[in-house]
Amino acid sequence: MDATFVLELMLRHHFSGYIDNCDQIFHKPRMIEDVYHDILLIENQLPFFVLEGLYLYKQLGMSSLSLGDHHLSFTELTHDFFKHFMKIDKFPAHVVSANHDQVNHFVDFIRRYYLAPPPPKEDEQKHNAKDHEIPPSVTALDEAGVKFETTKGSASLLNIKFNNGRLKIPNFVVDDWTETLFRNLIAFEQCHDTEKYISQFMFLMMCMIRTSKDADLLMKYGVISSMLGSSEDLSILFNHISRDVGFEKPFYYFQICANLNAYCKTPRHLWKATLKRDYFNTPLKIASTIAAIILIVLTVTQTICSILSVLET
Repeated sequence: MDATFVLELMLRHHFSGYIDNCDQIFHKPRMIEDVYHDILLIENQLPFFVLEGLYLYKQLGMSSLSLGDHHLSFTELTHDFFKHFMKIDKFPAHVVSANHDQVNHFVDFIRRYYLAPPPPKEDEQKHNAKDHEIPPSVTALDEAGVKFETTKGSASLLNIKFNNGRLKIPNFVVDDWTETLFRNLIAFEQCHDTEKYISQFMFLMMCMIRTSKDADLLMKYGVISSMLGSSEDLSILFNHISRDVGFEKPFYYFQICANLNAYCKTPRHLWKATLKRDYFNTPLKIASTIAAIILIVLTVTQTICSILSVLET
């Protein structure tokens, strides 16, 4: 009965011809949002193969209906159903064509979207089990001169790169459903023998977003698109999502964290960032700084000339 309900919901979502004026879900305010919430709870998951098998059986009775494409696969139907909830236009082509035979359920399905394409095994960081690196906060990175960039075309949360002082993080959209979605993704990882990639990403973000100022900076640089009320709410959100999520080993972001710490500990990076931030951030300050430098040079030159003149006499 649960599988039939979920399948009917997905079909009505995709084929509007199924929805009548008495529909208690699509015609009742915010009811569909509540249903989305329940469907994504880890304790409410149904086996993916059960839903797909029921859908294939259901398709046999759809041929007489004029509702568009009757050959829509269950994977494509699932993509379409979750696009609105996840605030995306479409799933990437490599996700649509991916082999879904081993997908466990909807939570696993969405997790695979965020991890697609999967990281190559040789890219996983190899290090001593006793080693660990906690990244600096966003504020500390900004003060050290790290440049933040974002990539909106990448779905994979693993596509974080740090090179030549530039930290590139995929654009991350945060709304009222983010905590529910990712806490369930993390719960799935913690309860199964699988790579803890989502858990590690959230742990990384929690370490970097320690205050509302950190959240403000990530929104300023376009890394996070927030629909929440304030930057304080955003920083609290990441701490709530990562609550009770420990440091997992091996840590996928170990090398990035090590490089960020090394960059922040290099004095010349801090001096360069301070100089640029405090003395060369506006045309007026640039002119004032240059004038001050010229004045100092002239003063030193005059002093040297005076000393030489005294020595000659």
